Amino acid sequence: MWNKRHETSGRLFHRRLLVEQLEDRRLLATNLKLVDAYLVDGLVDEITSPVLGERVGVYAVFEYEDLPSDADYRVDYTIDGVTLSRTDLRVGAGDSSGTYNWYRTGWLAGPGEHTVVVKVDGGDTVTESDETDNTLTFQFTPTPGSPPAKYIWPVEGAAFTETYISNYVDVDPIEDSASDYTGSNAVYDGHTAWDIGVGNFNEMDLGVQLYAAADGTVSAVHDGEYDRHTTWGSPTPTANYVKIDHGDGWQTIYWHMRRDSLQVEVGQAVEEGDFIGYMGSSGKSSGAHLHFGVRHHGRTVEPGYDPETYFHEPLRYVGDAPTVYRSGVTNYSPSSHTQERPSDVEVFKQISGQKTYVWARFAGLRQSDLMEFVWIKPNGNTYVTRTHNVTADDSNYLKLFSQTLPTLPDIGTWKVEFKINGSKLGEDTFVVTTDGAPEIRVEEDGEIILDERYTPVDFGTVSLNAASPTKTFTVTNHGDDTLTLTTPVVPAGFSVSEALATSLAPGASDTFTVSLATETAGYYAGQVRFASNDADEATYNFSIEAMVDALATDELILGISERHATEGDSLFANVR
Repeated sequence: MWNKRHETSGRLFHRRLLVEQLEDRRLLATNLKLVDAYLVDGLVDEITSPVLGERVGVYAVFEYEDLPSDADYRVDYTIDGVTLSRTDLRVGAGDSSGTYNWYRTGWLAGPGEHTVVVKVDGGDTVTESDETDNTLTFQFTPTPGSPPAKYIWPVEGAAFTETYISNYVDVDPIEDSASDYTGSNAVYDGHTAWDIGVGNFNEMDLGVQLYAAADGTVSAVHDGEYDRHTTWGSPTPTANYVKIDHGDGWQTIYWHMRRDSLQVEVGQAVEEGDFIGYMGSSGKSSGAHLHFGVRHHGRTVEPGYDPETYFHEPLRYVGDAPTVYRSGVTNYSPSSHTQERPSDVEVFKQISGQKTYVWARFAGLRQSDLMEFVWIKPNGNTYVTRTHNVTADDSNYLKLFSQTLPTLPDIGTWKVEFKINGSKLGEDTFVVTTDGAPEIRVEEDGEIILDERYTPVDFGTVSLNAASPTKTFTVTNHGDDTLTLTTPVVPAGFSVSEALATSLAPGASDTFTVSLATETAGYYAGQVRFASNDADEATYNFSIEAMVDALATDELILGISERHATEGDSLFANVR
């Protein structure tokens, strides 16, 4: 007999069946469909092909339909088997339908044909009604670059003999992995330009000019930042820089420049070879160098792939041949001074126990290269040869050897030759005499302060009428004859509160202390100067600076830096 209880049960069963059928139909309707994929430039405009060496952007357009509310998927972008992904996508989750787009960059367009594969739901985490419409594949071949004009070498000094390239563009898009355009290691992860260096801060202090690589218009500048970084923390320090627009979407960038050295301003037209400023180490930098980059519509370009297109005089790769570009001789262990430059010793006294320390910086070394430092006596005979086996490719390699001279070293000019695999790359010299010579070295808190140091030793910023900040400098005679000294002269606003001895015996040291007056607000800067009888550093000078904070009711005295006066015909003044 049919009763109400049976009727109710039947209705519930029928309703549950309808719900299950609707859920099944919705499950079958769930879908992700890749409708288009193509290349884009730095303006996110569609292109058929990037230029050779340009960073590649891949754009994907996909549709979604009836995605569950907990949908979580990714899009894979693959070029020649190297995949970059957009992960943790929840676009469309719980929605009935829609369209979304996203693009990835990272690969660089090397020569030859390349295959691009784009897949939506790369991890197959969404159960779809159609799994066959998730992928698109296409090919492209880079075209030659077409900058309006070829570039010159943008740095004063010949490539590989006076300057070197330590890092190229990282062409490996994988995080925590790096490769330069030849497949070697002259690069670090994520690098986007060429690092052109000079080996130490001494060269920077003397002034390494930077030039506009081609005609163009200055599009951006920044100046005023500290220029002697070797390390950095958080937040990342800002660099001094220049950007030049060359037209047709082409741009060059010049990063890490020396403070107060920029010669151009935004909107200024420049010609190829125009002086734009000096090399420095501002921003995220570990030593004096230029970060020189080429951009096309905002995208990084590695010109090494096609140097004939980009340069008037195409450059070889740093590892194609070894060179030595800096060297020196001293009489103390200079390991802590190599980034600045060790204090040179050119004359040794003819006495027992003289120890020479010889260093050299090499570019373009290869694994298994045999390095030799050969000490040669004044008569041309070899005294000793020191060797080193290079264990890995290296674009910038510093090597130091120490060597004790004979009990009675020969008088005259000695040579130390630098060889790689038996071929001489360069040499340095020193002289042995009966009397020797004085040699000056100046340090502040263990840091060597070079003669003609450009970057000011910073006394910091202090409040008006605060205790006077001081810096104490140690002067050492590390030569073999008496060093004579004059009283240091300091710029306005500073005073010498502890005097310097007028002479130092060989091996002796003395200190002098410089104090800042805090009674008047303003910016104070200039050079500390004193004379000595060191033949190659007869007038020793280096820059200092400080700021005394002004109060609202106090008069502000404008301090003018004297430290630029010897650089060409220009005198730079800066109010801080």
